[in-house]
Amino acid sequence: MNQRNIPGVLIVGSGVVMRGSIVVPDTILTSGVIEGEIKAHTIIVDELGAIRGKVHADTLDIAGSAKDNLTANATLIVRATGNVNGTIAYSEMSVERGGKVGGTLLALEGVAWKSTSTYEGEGK
Repeated sequence: MNQRNIPGVLIVGSGVVMRGSIVVPDTILTSGVIEGEIKAHTIIVDELGAIRGKVHADTLDIAGSAKDNLTANATLIVRATGNVNGTIAYSEMSVERGGKVGGTLLALEGVAWKSTSTYEGEGK
């Protein structure tokens, strides 16, 4: 198995379930399931993946499932296979044909979130 350490990146494989408070300074890419309080600069959920809970990111790119309390400070992208449901806050949103969005939508204005200042001191 080729092991790589990519600083600031979390990759969750298919069949893996993670629960708890998760803080990632750069990108989360999941084919598995992540539940809890999740913070990252970018969160990418592929077709097999799911995230649930209190989710905060600059960019949320959803091809799988995302639900509960979601905040995309910059961009929310719902792919054709994506299903997003819950309380959804976003600055910009793009939904591909076939993508599903349900729940309460809240448009954000003028939000600037920086992972370096937001995460400082957390996760220790």
